[in-house]
Amino acid sequence: MTKPHFRKLLGALVATSVLSGTLGFA
Repeated sequence: MTKPHFRKLLGALVATSVLSGTLGFA
């Protein structure tokens, strides 16, 4: 059972995490 909404939410979370990591790294 695939959940597109959950996947989208997870993707957004990962994107935010990566962005935050990059900002903290810079």
